[in-house]
Amino acid sequence: MDLKTVRYLLNSWAIWHVKASPSTRCALAGFQEVPSGRPPGARLPGRVEPPEPVRDVIQALGAIEALDTRHRQAVGALRAVYLRTHNAKLAEVAESLGIATKTLEGRRQLAETAILCFLVARGRRYR
Repeated sequence: MDLKTVRYLLNSWAIWHVKASPSTRCALAGFQEVPSGRPPGARLPGRVEPPEPVRDVIQALGAIEALDTRHRQAVGALRAVYLRTHNAKLAEVAESLGIATKTLEGRRQLAETAILCFLVARGRRYR
């Protein structure tokens, strides 16, 4: 697995996230807070379960955010980049976050690398 694969998975997550209903995203919010992906005794409502690669990204984002402030900022930047409207430039995203474009890029790279490490540690393989 490499960063190209992680970026493909993040694009898949972003597409799923944008198409998912607000109630679906809300139901999944608690699942990303637990590294295993499932709080004890919890079940997702029917038709809410995302595809496995998307679920893995959601879990990775939650686990990385929980590490520290630096990683939480990195995940926030990553979300802003991948969930931006198609016509928004990176400079516009950075401005909306109140940071420099170079800072945005560094945070995005940190989050992507952390996701790669998370998925490799869990033994995930994608093509």
